[in-house]
Amino acid sequence: MGIFSRRLENKLLQMYVQLFTNIGMSRIQAVPIVKNMLKMAKENSIKEKTNNLPPNFGDLIIENAESYLESGDLIEKPRKEGATDNDIRGWWNMYDLERHMIQQYDNHSRMVSFLNEMESGKNGEEAGAGIRKIFPMYGDSDDISKTKGVDRPLPYELKDRVNKYMESIQRQDPNGKEFKKKMELYSTVNALIRDEIRKGNI
Repeated sequence: MGIFSRRLENKLLQMYVQLFTNIGMSRIQAVPIVKNMLKMAKENSIKEKTNNLPPNFGDLIIENAESYLESGDLIEKPRKEGATDNDIRGWWNMYDLERHMIQQYDNHSRMVSFLNEMESGKNGEEAGAGIRKIFPMYGDSDDISKTKGVDRPLPYELKDRVNKYMESIQRQDPNGKEFKKKMELYSTVNALIRDEIRKGNI
């Protein structure tokens, strides 16, 4: 079992507490939420047996892609979705706890938005569809249990590029009017992102 760095845990605790306080949550509210996220992130890291991966794992899988079938699988799936070697390196060169905290934060954000959609009077299916119009969904791109085709989950390796793309949209369209108009052409944000990758805009 890998040992998690206390320094890294404290860094992530402070970083995510700051993220929550930036959106209006008090520190008293944010700290227990982030501590629970850290707990879940560590549990998932151990469960998935990725807690012992080195922080330069991205370099290793790119360099040994031809030698190791497992590494090839890790590379080919995201590449098919438009991920570059730099994207793959960037995601897998993080500490495993960092990756799992990103996933925990995504899950928390979606759940809060889902509950807000439900409170507005939507049923579960409508709320889920609404969330997929707002948030990019990440995970196994072969997972068709909830969405299919261009709406399938995006590989996490693309997350950094997608974040930069979404941030640029927010700067250019702070009120979100143009983005909402654009989204009318797509079933989900994932569908839009896949189209923008195909066009070379991401």
